[in-house]
Amino acid sequence: MRKQTMFFGGILFAFCLFLNDIGYAATITSKSTSYSDISSAISSAKSGDIVVVPAGSATWSSHLSITKGITLQGAGADNTVITSNYNSIDGQTFNSLNFLIDYSPSDPALNEPFRITGFTFNFNKKCSGILIDNLSSTSINKVRIDHNILKNAFPTTVTGRAIILHGTVYGVIDSNHFSGNKIQIDSYGVNALSWNKLTIAFGSPDNIYIEDNTFEIADVAHAHGAGGRSCIRYNTYHNIGERGLYPWIDAHGNQLKGNYATMGIEIYGNKLTHDYIGAGGALLDHRGGRAMVFDNYIITAKNFYAKVREESDDTNKPTDFVGATAGPCPTIARLPSSQDYQPQHVSGSYYWNNRNNGNSLIDFTLAQDTIDGKTPNTPAVLLQNREFWKQDISFNGTTGIGCGTSVNRPTTCTKGVTYWTTDQSCTSLSLDNVGANPKTPISGTLYRCTAPNTWTAYYTPYAYPHPLRCSSAPYPEASLCPKPIVSVTPASKNYGTITVGTPTDLETFTVTNAIDGGYLKVKSVALSGSNSDQFLLENNTCSGQIMAPGENCTFKAKFLPKSAGTKSADIVLTYTDDTPIITIPVSGTGASVKTPYISLLPTTTSFLNVKQYIQSTKQRIIIANTGNAPLLISDISPTGGDYSRFFIINNNCITNTGIPTNSTCTFDVQFQPRSEGLIATTLNIKSNAGNSPTIQLSGNGTSTTSLSSTNSTISVRGYVVSNGILGTAPNDVVQAAVNFYVVNVSGKANLNFTYPSLPSNPVFYLVSNSGTRKEIYPSNKTTGIIDVALRNLTLSLTFKDGSDSDADGKVNGTVSGIVVACNKDITDHPETEGGCFIATAAYGSSLDAHIDVLRNFRDKHLLTNFAGKTFVTLYYTYSPPVADFISKHDTARAATRFALAPIVYSIEYPYLLLLLLIIPAGLVIKRKKLNQTGLTG
Repeated sequence: MRKQTMFFGGILFAFCLFLNDIGYAATITSKSTSYSDISSAISSAKSGDIVVVPAGSATWSSHLSITKGITLQGAGADNTVITSNYNSIDGQTFNSLNFLIDYSPSDPALNEPFRITGFTFNFNKKCSGILIDNLSSTSINKVRIDHNILKNAFPTTVTGRAIILHGTVYGVIDSNHFSGNKIQIDSYGVNALSWNKLTIAFGSPDNIYIEDNTFEIADVAHAHGAGGRSCIRYNTYHNIGERGLYPWIDAHGNQLKGNYATMGIEIYGNKLTHDYIGAGGALLDHRGGRAMVFDNYIITAKNFYAKVREESDDTNKPTDFVGATAGPCPTIARLPSSQDYQPQHVSGSYYWNNRNNGNSLIDFTLAQDTIDGKTPNTPAVLLQNREFWKQDISFNGTTGIGCGTSVNRPTTCTKGVTYWTTDQSCTSLSLDNVGANPKTPISGTLYRCTAPNTWTAYYTPYAYPHPLRCSSAPYPEASLCPKPIVSVTPASKNYGTITVGTPTDLETFTVTNAIDGGYLKVKSVALSGSNSDQFLLENNTCSGQIMAPGENCTFKAKFLPKSAGTKSADIVLTYTDDTPIITIPVSGTGASVKTPYISLLPTTTSFLNVKQYIQSTKQRIIIANTGNAPLLISDISPTGGDYSRFFIINNNCITNTGIPTNSTCTFDVQFQPRSEGLIATTLNIKSNAGNSPTIQLSGNGTSTTSLSSTNSTISVRGYVVSNGILGTAPNDVVQAAVNFYVVNVSGKANLNFTYPSLPSNPVFYLVSNSGTRKEIYPSNKTTGIIDVALRNLTLSLTFKDGSDSDADGKVNGTVSGIVVACNKDITDHPETEGGCFIATAAYGSSLDAHIDVLRNFRDKHLLTNFAGKTFVTLYYTYSPPVADFISKHDTARAATRFALAPIVYSIEYPYLLLLLLIIPAGLVIKRKKLNQTGLTG
């Protein structure tokens, strides 16, 4: 019978294995069945690809390691045959090098589908078979091993397993045939990591489902421990051994010097044929964790039983209550469906309707309750109806487990008891309900009494066939697979009213595949409809995904109206199977945009014939807001060309409130060239306006006196060129005056003054800030300036830092002063020998405009008569000490400027002074007349 089954399985594979439609996988075909060709094909494959191996046979002498989620697909178990000549290397159970094939994903978080299907693997008693390894707490739940023959995993160096699941591995192992193996399939966790990080929930996808397989066994078929779990259902077993089976399935507890306990197992719907007539065996040796064991059928001449045991005490003897604490060996795991904590010892376990030959109940007996395997626990750790419950054929809601239809369930109950609600028989078991590919799978729901007289649905077997089988090739069981049950939240979205051109916030849509549905294969998420271009999809995690029952994915969408009015579209979800398309209506309204608009006056501005280093006069720019919303300007600045020579001043356009509609703001532009010739740039205005106008700025610099240095740096600071200076002859005598400031001076500064033109016999002077002048050339009368020479239009000299010629008189790496070029010798003026002017000291510079007023008054009025000349002579004689004092005290300078102000303005505006005198005089005369009138009246 088995050979016929595998024969038809081979025909089935020839038809359908190549129709595998997992995602959008590429197909990589191996050249042959050889190890090297298959390894090469796997290396070239990407995650999600299908590596197809042709029919044929090969012997492998090497271990195959796979780290990416692929499908390794043979041409059918009878057609693609791999025989091992690879030997296990040591006795370590989980050493990957003890297996012919191991899969350990490089990034478990990707949760990539992994599958091995359509092979015969003859491990040839050389090694163990297949290891699926995931040592993280992040589950991989799309593992499938199906339609293979796995035999002779029986090496001498290590206990041979056909398959070991190590770590957080979920999925399905189905439709395989096992024979000649020491142990068939083991499931182990990762000890502390599994117990500290994971939970157990029966009937959930978070398990490894072993279903619809056939096994020829002579020893334990399945072992569990270290936080491992499995659901063993609808398998057919044949014990061909010549001894009793002790046990058929093993669930380890915590061990004194070994692993932690099994976390949980489900065992139901299995059929075991036990040929040995000398003894029966144990269905289960249950030594740790939780269990659901029901509806298993054993054909045997000698009855089977089951054992419940406690071999070694849990740390601190934790019991099943809220707040249990863990000791050195973690002993608790929170149950997701309740406030219970799970100890490592047997707890929360239920056994019912397991039958010898379909009739007599298999008894679950408490076989051991010890601290260390020898010493009994006092008080007992394991008690029936506290840690475990078994079927009571006279169930009345007080103890044990009841079974029957819902109408027969007692209305009263004691907390902890359960009742299996089913329409199937509870007094016998039919072969139609058990074994591989059962005719009528088991159905029902276990209700638990969670409070006195309160029944709550507690457990329902997970979907059968496992939904992962439904996402692969169309095997016969696909017709039994549940359809996906899909929902999307929100089911529709109105984004409201939003200004045209402004996006809304992203709305998150969640696509959920219900826990009781089948696998969902999402093809695409797309927008449809006449206004679909006004909605945007982002962060789509759904397209191309295979979603297990209970999983979800998300995408986000926003509304970005391009024009005014109501807009609508549909978000359409499509699938790779016949799952109905889901349409999500989205809508929104675009509102007209209120936009400011800039008008400029002028749009071009030119600065003509501005001398180098001289700031031009200001030119005003007006910005008008001619739009219908406030104008917010964030920046006004020149860019391009030599933009650094243009300056924005008096800017009142940048405000927090903006420029109202039909209002204006202004700013000024100045130009200061540093070279001759035309300079241009563009003035840009950054704003929220609907337009972005620019202003073209240009100016031309003209020749003037320039200053350079061969060993220092000329600073723009204080660099002024003019044609007049206090303490000199009338303005027509002075050709140019240069106020300079030089930095980075190392002892001496070599300076070159280059003039556009000079008189035939020029005379150069050094003038201090207080007005003292000394001749530099042709006769050098200074002590701080040396090496003076005039070559053509360039005056060269060396200036000593910190000398009496240096304006600050300090050795500080800077020199400054004023050099004037005159067209004749002016040493005949009385101020030649010095004498500091009080006005110069007060205003701080001989270039100040107020001093020009005083100088003009001296030249035009005082020096033209005897009395004036006498005053000037006396002033130059006695004023220097006073000027020295004033220049050194800010308060004195301010007081002196205040005192000089009436004199300066009287000289500069004599008619205004006369008017100010006449008005008070007229008021005095009028008042006097009024007084006289009053006296006479």
